[in-house]
Amino acid sequence: MEGQMRFRPLNEDHAIESVKFSVAFSAGILGPSIMAVEQGHSLWRDSLPARSIADVSVESNGRSGSAPGVLFSFLRPDGLPSWSMAVAVNRIDIECSLYSRWERVWAEARGYFVKVIEILSKSQPGLEIGAVELTVKDVFLATERDYPLNQLLKPSVRLPKFIFEAGQAWHANSGWFEVEANGMQRTLHNLNCDATPDDELTVINISHYQQGGMTSPVNISANRAQLPETLEQRMSTLHKANKQLMVDILKDDMANRIGLGAANNVDI
Repeated sequence: MEGQMRFRPLNEDHAIESVKFSVAFSAGILGPSIMAVEQGHSLWRDSLPARSIADVSVESNGRSGSAPGVLFSFLRPDGLPSWSMAVAVNRIDIECSLYSRWERVWAEARGYFVKVIEILSKSQPGLEIGAVELTVKDVFLATERDYPLNQLLKPSVRLPKFIFEAGQAWHANSGWFEVEANGMQRTLHNLNCDATPDDELTVINISHYQQGGMTSPVNISANRAQLPETLEQRMSTLHKANKQLMVDILKDDMANRIGLGAANNVDI
């Protein structure tokens, strides 16, 4: 319980600041196809009313840039998006910064994917899905300047030992591949963690990016009927891997606090 007093998650019952779902195609989305998606805005205007056609920010595996595309969003009063969907380059990125529970958030994102891919299957039927991606950003707050990190995180093969003795500010980045039991699909993982001191609190960020490759590229036109289930299976696998990673690196009291304990039956 001591660790819970010195650290708290960003939210009352979970630590997730944002989650981003992505579909990456094996080839680029052509300009006319991006325009076709823009013209289909009425299909999701009620939930993503804002729209812009311009250079949109694109981030993958820690690398960011901008490219021509279309961006849809629902903006909060402060002007920042609580939901956004970007279609640019060779990908669809859907990001939520108003996370509640996995089932609700993923169901909404999956609905957007299905609608956009339906449009793309008609305007560019040769497109193939090469990978699905999931990025989860968790935030924890240390309530003391000289916080004992070993009361929030525990030793793990994914975390270097030096961070437990680094003091208030530190950064660690690691990456690895995992091959699924069938031996046919592999997932790239990138774990990026840092601690940023503030006047009164220290913000500890944990960002976990996964890129799950397909056994072979999936044509969005020929496999249109199976795509919802395909996305469901691959994204569910990434979600479970993210939860397991957090269990592996968090102390048990914090894992229990945010619903990741063994006795918790709610799928966060």
